[in-house]
Amino acid sequence: MAVARARDDKDEIRRIQDKMDLFQRQRDYEDAGLDVSAARLAAEKDIAEVKAAEAEFDAREVARAENALDQQLAEIRGDETMARVAADKAYLEERTAFWQGKGLTLLLAQQRAAEDLVQVDIARADAAAKLAQAQALDRDAELSRLRSATAACRDARGRAAAPVRTILSGRRRQGQRGRSAGAGGAGTGCRRTGAAAGAMAGHHSGRHARRAGR
Repeated sequence: MAVARARDDKDEIRRIQDKMDLFQRQRDYEDAGLDVSAARLAAEKDIAEVKAAEAEFDAREVARAENALDQQLAEIRGDETMARVAADKAYLEERTAFWQGKGLTLLLAQQRAAEDLVQVDIARADAAAKLAQAQALDRDAELSRLRSATAACRDARGRAAAPVRTILSGRRRQGQRGRSAGAGGAGTGCRRTGAAAGAMAGHHSGRHARRAGR
């Protein structure tokens, strides 16, 4: 045993430990009054049951470790479905052990664990529904706020553009009045030019008449 431990040879340590356990149990049965053959059979039976229980425990530990790894990998990958499945398996394992510790058989403990998981799923569904409702209300409130902000911006732009429109309108009216005044002045000038031309024509006619009389 010392050599196996020094070498950290776990298989050899386990084999030697099993032989020592078998020997000790056989001696216990012999001390209890059984003959050597019967004592050995009883000891071998005990050791076999212990080994089976150890193997079952080891299998559960391996399954638990593998499930924990699966859950971790699913969470890293963002796979919510697989992460939930792994989490549920771990929960069932934990609750089954809990109920077995309370004196229930394995079958009854598994049934109670499954019932517990159903209640957890119901609570999860209720929480998800409440969260979805709260998110919908938040979206509606945000949309309402955005609509109000858009309307306020539109009104602000309209108020800001009103003075500009007033100025432009006034300029257009002034331009129209200026064009009307220009057209009237041109007509007056034309009338004055016509009158002057008539006067000059009359003057030249009088001069020609006086010359002819001489």
